[in-house]
Amino acid sequence: MPEKIYFVVPEPPAYLSLYRNVISGIVGPIRNYLPESTVSVDSVPGAINVHFFNEAVLSNP
Repeated sequence: MPEKIYFVVPEPPAYLSLYRNVISGIVGPIRNYLPESTVSVDSVPGAINVHFFNEAVLSNP
């Protein structure tokens, strides 16, 4: 069972300019109740990865 929770955020500049305050407002209070967590742009195999605001890249049909 994974011991650490990873909050996966968009890569900069989107995270830095647009989502930082929103994600911090959501993640901050949750992290207060977790024994261990990380905020990262990468998912970790086998861990609990919580993604925010995934933006799908659509290709032309």
